[in-house]
Amino acid sequence: ATAVTPITYFHNGTFAYSSNAGQGVYDGNNVTSGDPIFTALTCNVTMAFEYAISSEQPVSGGGSYTVTTQLTSPNGWHRTVGQTDPVTFEGTSAHIAQVINFCDLQAYVQRVQETTGITSQRYQVHIQPVVSFVGSTAGAVIDDKFTPTLTFNVEDNQVFLETTAADGSDPLNPFKQSAIPTIGAVANTFSLFGVKMPVQLGRILGLLGTVAALLLMLAGWLMHRKASQMDEET
Repeated sequence: ATAVTPITYFHNGTFAYSSNAGQGVYDGNNVTSGDPIFTALTCNVTMAFEYAISSEQPVSGGGSYTVTTQLTSPNGWHRTVGQTDPVTFEGTSAHIAQVINFCDLQAYVQRVQETTGITSQRYQVHIQPVVSFVGSTAGAVIDDKFTPTLTFNVEDNQVFLETTAADGSDPLNPFKQSAIPTIGAVANTFSLFGVKMPVQLGRILGLLGTVAALLLMLAGWLMHRKASQMDEET
């Protein structure tokens, strides 16, 4: 018999961002992951993303990644303001880093407001690595994508991390679980007195039972023959 057995694997990511912001506002005078970004103090922020794929069995392969930066507003407006060229990597992990100028993004939002006359919108910037991975684990083929998004709220003088998520997940540590369905052979079973046993074992037990029955028949015949011989002698 055959059965479908899933092979589970995991995409794991870690976002981080940092910038030097001068003295007197931040601990250590640096913006670190989770801090709001005050654009009067710093514009250029280094965004980093660490990617890894894993499974119970070793994973091999490689892939590629790009990073897309997009501005959006609640009315459905969106504009892609940056997209990197694809970069390939070998193995099961990748390090992604780029510098984003948040002052430029604020200036772009201001131009949109001036052009449209709409100034009450809430704007967000979404930074999305798109990681494509092709490989294998336990003899099964993996061909999958991981597309987490880090979102910031954009205001006139600050940009700050969007921390609310419907599923309660940590925006700085995204993950994705996937499974590959595989078909494998499983032993047929039967029930004996409520206990499931392999069919092969049942066949062996049946054969042993047949042999035992034949031996009993042979023993009975020998005993009958011996009794007959004794009767003849008397």
